[in-house]
Amino acid sequence: MHARPDDGTDRPFTRHATGRLIAAEDGAGKAWQGAWPPPGVDAVDLAGAYDLLAEQGYEYGSGFRGLTALWQDGSTRYAEVVLPEEHTGEHGPDAFGLHP
Repeated sequence: MHARPDDGTDRPFTRHATGRLIAAEDGAGKAWQGAWPPPGVDAVDLAGAYDLLAEQGYEYGSGFRGLTALWQDGSTRYAEVVLPEEHTGEHGPDAFGLHP
């Protein structure tokens, strides 16, 4: 995830996070076989997470509030994110390559 200020300047993007998307099923309909969550990780309590972020100046609209679970292992984070139903529209979530 890269971002830069929306201030009219042409400053370079800053990388804030990296990640991988993994389908729950492969093309043949087989469930992913990796351990999930990975063994030895610590669950993160998400109660009030978006309120805490808002207090720090991060205002996320409903399309960006799909975090359902989070685990950490040192500085590495593992997350489950779901596109909220109100943003799938008439085409469903399969209409998007990556959304939001």
